[in-house]
Parts: sequence; structure tokens; C-alpha cells
Amino acid sequence: MSTDRLLELDFTGPDLPLARITLAATLRRAGLPGAVRDALAQAVLEAMSNAVLHGGGAGRLTVDAADDEVRCEVVDAGPGPSAVVPAPESLSPESRTPGARQQAANRRGHGLLIAEALTNRIEVHPGPGDRGTTVVLAASLRTATSEPGPA
Repeated sequence: MSTDRLLELDFTGPDLPLARITLAATLRRAGLPGAVRDALAQAVLEAMSNAVLHGGGAGRLTVDAADDEVRCEVVDAGPGPSAVVPAPESLSPESRTPGARQQAANRRGHGLLIAEALTNRIEVHPGPGDRGTTVVLAASLRTATSEPGPA
């Protein structure tokens, strides 16, 4: 399994507009087509905004490509997910019913729900000692390349 690091970027709030442009260009180079690229970029931007708003005002974005997947990781050094959102189990398949989604949204806002809806995979992990949060978002290159093109 070979992993290629495509992007590594430290960011704060004022960096988000340029980070979005840089991320979109990186995802294009990785081979993601427009719709998948835009969805993943929006999901990552939601996680980056959460890092700025709830995770200490700054974060680090890394983008890797491996095994037919583009993986984006957003890490912050804030108070940790248990201080801001319910446990990561709220993103489990069992919680993907309309009522459960709405209850989770009422407790934590909509950013991670939007990110979840836009990606193939989302994971939320607390940092060491429940300090900081890591959000992993991924899109499959295999699925992306089989996406129908314009007619």
C-alpha cells in the first residue's frame, strides 16, 4: 500500500478561502471529477470551519491518495469532540435515520452532517487525552471514475 501525500496545510480562519482553492486544485490533480471534487472540498471546508470555530481557531489539513481513495484529514487542538459534539457513534449507520439525524443536528449544528452527506466516508476521533479532534473524510477514486459524464 503506497500513500502519496498531496497536500499539507496549516490554517486559521482567514486562510479558509485560499485553502479551498488550494484543496480544489489538489483534488483535481488527484483525479477526482468535478462533482465528486466539489462535494469533498465542501465537506473538508465544513470540517476546517469547525476546527476554526470549535477547535482552538486553527488546524492542519493533509490530503493523501492511497488504494484508489483520496483521504483528507483535518486536525485541531481544541477541547475535543466530547466537549463540542456527541460521541462519534452519532455518525454510525444506525444513526442515519431522519429522526436520529435531526436530533444529532440539534445537539451539534449541521457542519458534520453536511460533510457526512457529501463524502464516501467520515470519521471523527478525539485526540490524546480527549484534547483536539481529527476528522477524516474520503472519496473513492474508483467510484469517481465510473461516474457518468455529461451527455
